[in-house]
Amino acid sequence: MIRYYNLFSTLVLIASLGLLALLYRTSNQAEIDEYRVENEVAAEQVRLRLSACVQSRVNLVDRLASLGWESSSQIEDSWSDHASVLYPILPGIQALNFVDANWMIRQVYPVEPNLNALGKHLAQNKNASVRASVQEAESTTEIVRTEMIELLQAGTGFALYKKIVGSDDQTLGYVNGVFRTVDLMETCLSEQKLKRNFRFAVTESDGTLVYAQSASPRPWPQQLTISIDIAGKDWILIFAPDEHLLTTQRDSVMNILFLIVLALVLSMYVVVLRLLKQQQSLRDNQEVYRLLVENQSDMVVKVNMEGEFLYISPSYCKIFGKSEAELLNQKFMPLVHEDDRAHTQTSLAGLVNPPHRSYHEQRAMTKSGWRWLAWSNQGVLGVSGKLEAITAVGRDVTDVKALEERIAHTDKMKAIGEMAGAVTHDFNDLLQVMLGNLEFLIDRPDRVENPSALLVKVRSAVENAMQLTKKLSGLSRQQVSQRQVVDLNALMDDLLGLLGRTIPQSIRLNLQASDSTLMVRADPTQIEQVALNLCFNGRDAIESEGQIDLIIETVELDAAFCRLRPGLIPGSYACLQVRDDGKGMDSEELARIFDPFYTTKKPGEGTGLGLANCYSIIEQHNGVITAASELGTGTNFCIYLPALPADAVTEITGDSQTQGEQKSAARGVILVADDSEEVRLLACRQLQQAGYKTLEAENGDQAVRKFRENKNDISLVILDVVMPVMDGQNAAKQIRQLQPGVPLFFISGYSPEIVGGDDLPGALLKKPFKGIELRNMVRKAFELG
Repeated sequence: MIRYYNLFSTLVLIASLGLLALLYRTSNQAEIDEYRVENEVAAEQVRLRLSACVQSRVNLVDRLASLGWESSSQIEDSWSDHASVLYPILPGIQALNFVDANWMIRQVYPVEPNLNALGKHLAQNKNASVRASVQEAESTTEIVRTEMIELLQAGTGFALYKKIVGSDDQTLGYVNGVFRTVDLMETCLSEQKLKRNFRFAVTESDGTLVYAQSASPRPWPQQLTISIDIAGKDWILIFAPDEHLLTTQRDSVMNILFLIVLALVLSMYVVVLRLLKQQQSLRDNQEVYRLLVENQSDMVVKVNMEGEFLYISPSYCKIFGKSEAELLNQKFMPLVHEDDRAHTQTSLAGLVNPPHRSYHEQRAMTKSGWRWLAWSNQGVLGVSGKLEAITAVGRDVTDVKALEERIAHTDKMKAIGEMAGAVTHDFNDLLQVMLGNLEFLIDRPDRVENPSALLVKVRSAVENAMQLTKKLSGLSRQQVSQRQVVDLNALMDDLLGLLGRTIPQSIRLNLQASDSTLMVRADPTQIEQVALNLCFNGRDAIESEGQIDLIIETVELDAAFCRLRPGLIPGSYACLQVRDDGKGMDSEELARIFDPFYTTKKPGEGTGLGLANCYSIIEQHNGVITAASELGTGTNFCIYLPALPADAVTEITGDSQTQGEQKSAARGVILVADDSEEVRLLACRQLQQAGYKTLEAENGDQAVRKFRENKNDISLVILDVVMPVMDGQNAAKQIRQLQPGVPLFFISGYSPEIVGGDDLPGALLKKPFKGIELRNMVRKAFELG
């Protein structure tokens, strides 16, 4: 019996040892696989972090080169002003320098730590990589990076060069961004836990050392190597867990061996307990690996191909004010501003193509409201090479955007200053025509044979001045659009009669209307203005004989077309083509035709406002205008406006002036309040000619008093917005308190934005206005009242 018991015990012992060996092998392999996966995840996050960090600084250099510089002297004069705005945004940059077209360093920022570089000629730099990089930058518009070099400011690092191109496409110089690698790496990978738990180094593709976090000789246990694209050239990241993490792993293995011996005495129960403890140890080690991602300020996310979150870093949760549980398995796109979703989808769709990286900026609804976020994206490929997921590192760049807008505003104010001279010249010419002809009529009326002809010239000059102010107003989005349902075929057919009297007979004018009625919601006057401008440009481009075609058709714009033109949505559009067979334009001229004050015409023949105004008008109509041209083949403009259903009813715009005015004139007195006596008297005279009775007030306070005294007789009030003592808005409030339903509207020489046109308790008629425009506004006020 004892012999059988011993045999049974031996069999149990052998079975236990075999089971323990199997458990050890399985557990040890699982632990090795776990460490390998976690090490790969940590290395990938470091790569994304380093790539995004460096790329953001590359983008800053690119931005500095693209500020619309006009001359090298302007760059030297204002370099410090612009560099001082951009330099503090991202730490880790040694210098932002200006290198002139002859390769001489003319400006450095900040000055004190970079004085050694000032005045140096890069053609004489002892490093061949510097000379080769500047030479390459001469022939490209891309950013060029040197290899690792000894910096003129002392230390080891690299430099970026980006060509600065003027408005005439001449090379003005180069932006030179200088980076000391130690400072850059300490900025990008600064977490102490990362340095304590991992060893990493970065080298050039040829093995030249860029940065080493650990000086211990390589190769390291469980070492990984990953390629990182840095401004068009690769760095190699060498990454491994630190020794103490590996020691933890070896200690874990030794504990298992000890348990095997101990299990011979304490039974399988102890082994089970140890295995449970080992799993907890693995989870603890996994947390160590996650420290890299969990404690960084940049946002890190991973999404599947449906856009659903697979991983969200705590920094992302913090910025959006949501928990990880709320976000996991949810789609990210609803958080993105609707105007930026198409651009975001395009950026991510491009990850299917090598190198499977992309960059985009978007607005997102965070807990602090809409914020601009910049994302560096990396595609995750499966075994088959197919894109399976996307990892992305993001950063809040709202403040950077604000700085860019401030710089753009400064540039815009400079352009407005330059514009003032040209506008003053045009107005002076018009004023000269008015003044000269009026002098003849006033000073020597007896010698004027045909006074009406001189008055016609004065009126023409006034109308030209009004058109110039309307163009400027439309360009700055200050023109109020009076939109209605319009038959585009009928509108262009009416316009053809006017064009026939202004286009030379040597130029054939053809209208090809659409087969069916084509309705749009638009301001007919503004659309006519756009068509006239394009036709006149075509006339000027034809040297002798030629042809201008107006083609109207319905088109369906798909998502691919609209994606390239922000603001458009797929659907049915009315397309108006204006095509000429004139001399055409080259690619450089074509790229700038919608820029304000850019013109291909000779001095004195064009203001450069026409096409810019056309672009602004069509954009305000939720449409788009495109242009295609080549030298010798003519130009084709295409205007796309959202189409309405064919059964949409056109709004009657005919002037029932006489009947309406006669009907309204019987209603009572019109109170006109304006601080300008001349404007007030003229408006009253224009109304009296149409049969209205008028009452005058020179400010808002007097208007209220006169209304109180005559409220039973006054049937309409016209108020200037800006007046002394009391302005038009306050006067309107008090008048409405005296008689809530009284019709009123406002007049002003200021733009609607300045006087708060949208907030006025009535319509606004902008000065200068014609008598017919004033009477039409009166008629509409009576109809609404």
